[in-house]
Amino acid sequence: MNNLEKDLEAEISGGKTAAKNLTARIAKLDADTLKQQELIYNQDFTLQTLERRLWKMQGEVKSNAEEKALLAKVEELNEILNEKNQRHSLLSSQLKQLNEDM
Repeated sequence: MNNLEKDLEAEISGGKTAAKNLTARIAKLDADTLKQQELIYNQDFTLQTLERRLWKMQGEVKSNAEEKALLAKVEELNEILNEKNQRHSLLSSQLKQLNEDM
């Protein structure tokens, strides 16, 4: 039984060593997977950022909030333009009246 016990102990020791090696390999593969997921996330984020910049350069609006903000700005600028046009008309008519009075 002595040889059988030694053989079994050697087999158990080998199994434990194999299990430790496999556990270490799994941990390494998990770390590699995490690094790859982080890299993919960063690339996706960079891609989205570049797409947004491209859309803005092409004049396309991505979100409703941006579109609403731009429409509000256009409306505000149109009101300012109307006020300026009215002031221009008034001043032009006053200038014409002054020229006639002279």
